Amino acid sequence: MIRVNISREMAWLETSDLNNYDLIVSSHILEGMTKRITSMLTKLKKPYVIDPHTYVFAADVEHIQEKRWFDKLLGIYGLDTMIEDPNNFELSPSLLIDADQQSTNNLKELVENVMNYQRTKIQDTYDDINEFEEFDEEKTENLNFKPKWIIPPYFFINNVYDDWLTVNINSIKLSIENKTSTEKIFAVIMLDKEILPHVNDIDTIIDKYDIEGIDGYMIWCAYLDENSAKKRELTYFQEFIKKLAKFGKPIHNMYGGLFSLLLNEKGMTGSSHSICYGEHKIPFSTGGGGPTIRFYQPYLYSKVPLARAKEVENALELKKCTCNYCNILKNENTDGRRLELTGKHFLSNRISELNLINKNGPREFLKKLICVNQEADKKDQTGAYANLYERFSVWDKTINNSD
Repeated sequence: MIRVNISREMAWLETSDLNNYDLIVSSHILEGMTKRITSMLTKLKKPYVIDPHTYVFAADVEHIQEKRWFDKLLGIYGLDTMIEDPNNFELSPSLLIDADQQSTNNLKELVENVMNYQRTKIQDTYDDINEFEEFDEEKTENLNFKPKWIIPPYFFINNVYDDWLTVNINSIKLSIENKTSTEKIFAVIMLDKEILPHVNDIDTIIDKYDIEGIDGYMIWCAYLDENSAKKRELTYFQEFIKKLAKFGKPIHNMYGGLFSLLLNEKGMTGSSHSICYGEHKIPFSTGGGGPTIRFYQPYLYSKVPLARAKEVENALELKKCTCNYCNILKNENTDGRRLELTGKHFLSNRISELNLINKNGPREFLKKLICVNQEADKKDQTGAYANLYERFSVWDKTINNSD
């Protein structure tokens, strides 16, 4: 899935071939660009999912309370009526589950509101816009917008004894009770990577998510970056996926890249990322800063700053990319245009990679990555560029369970 975050990216998506890609948008992004996102979905007619982003309300919210979307979602989800002191916002598990760990009316209301938001937000906006013919093109036909699946409210799990784990499980059960015959419920398992080595705890957590009526899972292993993680971390993550896969349900990584796609034979169905970034995410961070122009080096399967792309190409004797976007890019000087071209270049290459993985299987693609590792290592005499290719050896040892 492509995760939509910024308005300019929507224009890139509208002019790209999105074969093999669906779309996912977080509710806080949707609240800021509702009409723009609805217009994009109208043009693309691609399956989509809405991430309800509920985990943020269980954190220290002081740094996000000034965000325009905060009060909007607070009201939409009904959280504003659950907090006794609006000047001292604190959402705790005790508001959502009682002493016997049963769901409170607050949680039932939250689940209902979160589900209805995903069901109706795009459709209602489309109906409003279409009525007044505000789309760029002529008035469109009536479209029926339904998300590909519904995500129950979810919160970050620190450990196996965390009350938020109980809240998550109760939310899923309530969502399953309230889903229609055509809806699918995908539960988010958002946990700290530090839990992964604790096998008994992981087994306990996975068993709790074995819920009748659940249709699939979305995994967010917080603080795990598959591009820099060591073999030990990736092995624990892989074992987690294998254990979860025993339920026979689809599993998607909420923030993952090529490594996640290579875990297809271990049980991973797919992954989600943004355009040339977002293959991992640190929760509760606010982000910020200006856009970085990254160039996806297709012969290294790695991102490099655009300003260093030619240096890397020369040092490792790499072929030049001859795609249409790169042919234009070499004569382009404006940052906005270069961002667009490098973004579309990434999409084009990632779609080609997906096609190869689907056609030949992940193990054949992994062999290509090992060849990249070996060839680059021969040419990189000082190891100055090892961070661009050495992870492929780690991935190989992880997937093939070798030293």
